[in-house]
Amino acid sequence: MKARPISPWVSTLDDFTEHLEASNRSAATCATYRLHADWLSTDFPDDPWSITATELEKWLDAHQWSMHTRRKVLVSLRAFYAWGIHDGQCMSSPLAGLSALPPRTRGPHRSELSPLWVEPVEKFLQWLRAGARKDSTSEQRRWWLTRLSETYANPWTVTTSELARWLSRDDWAPQTKRLGKSSVQTFYRWAEMTGRVPVSPARDLPTVIMRRALPRPAPDDVVRTGLDVADDRVQLAILIAAYAGLRRAEIASIHTRDIGDDSILVHGKGGHERLLPLHPDLRVLLRSELSTRRAGEIRHGWGRVCPTPDGWLFPSDDPTRPITAAHLGKLIAAALPGHWTAHTLRHRFATQAFASERDLRAVQELLGHAKPETTAIYAAIPDGALRSAVAGVGLTTRL
Repeated sequence: MKARPISPWVSTLDDFTEHLEASNRSAATCATYRLHADWLSTDFPDDPWSITATELEKWLDAHQWSMHTRRKVLVSLRAFYAWGIHDGQCMSSPLAGLSALPPRTRGPHRSELSPLWVEPVEKFLQWLRAGARKDSTSEQRRWWLTRLSETYANPWTVTTSELARWLSRDDWAPQTKRLGKSSVQTFYRWAEMTGRVPVSPARDLPTVIMRRALPRPAPDDVVRTGLDVADDRVQLAILIAAYAGLRRAEIASIHTRDIGDDSILVHGKGGHERLLPLHPDLRVLLRSELSTRRAGEIRHGWGRVCPTPDGWLFPSDDPTRPITAAHLGKLIAAALPGHWTAHTLRHRFATQAFASERDLRAVQELLGHAKPETTAIYAAIPDGALRSAVAGVGLTTRL
């Protein structure tokens, strides 16, 4: 990385250094910016202005720097390309859209996109990111489009009838079909908007009927059993789900800075945030957990992770990142007996909160639902309420 830059970089870097020195930056900053530009010149010796965004992204990822180093390199290179644009050396910067966060280490996708789908799907996901969609949303869209690409080789010849046939599987629940339909409709709406198809073949897909299901709140004995067999980490997750009614993704995304004295800041679906009052028992539990971390102690179940008082409440093996929602959900479900899940703990919270005040609107706010109709699916009617309502029906006595 300390090799002398090769022409045409020599004069370019000398001019860049002269520009830095004239910009009233400190000597240390100028040296750092120049050093990082030198690193780039070593691996791309031909022309500093012909490097593409794809090449630059691969270069950054290949070095596997820490997040701190990667961020510093990007700051330096942004200064370099900003100077190049201002000086008329180039018309655009290849850094557009590059993240300071290093790429997340994941397992391979179950299968790869079919060849004709690769480019449009990546462009589509880039469009989603431009709209600040959450990473989980982009991952879900990609997953569904990968499934579709396993069935139809060319995205631009797929018809409405073929999409309907693809969604007609009997082993897919209505909720699953709705998610699949939503993904393909969003993709083909983008394709129509960008001129890739004249009309979206997903526009006229039939409405997926969501049959009303009864709430399924986890019983108290299930929660107690889960707490008995779980380690400290999973116990904490179970109690947050039971006492706060959070989704598994919301639990996974809790940062210690989100925990207040009497409330917790919840990062919900679609990037929406809400402030949730803490149950007294949960407040005591969270304070105890943070005190333990400040003391440098580690409770049972955290493995080789060393959770800190100023980090994620549930860090992954990489402490700079939270645990994934899917993995956290599996840990909770494994502790609960039978077929109970983290979501049934959310049903339990909704049911008990509604029984306490009989205020569906308040429960809606607590759960972070956009519509009260959704909340009604979660909150079971209190025992005896229907019988009492029927008993209250009668005829007014005629005078």
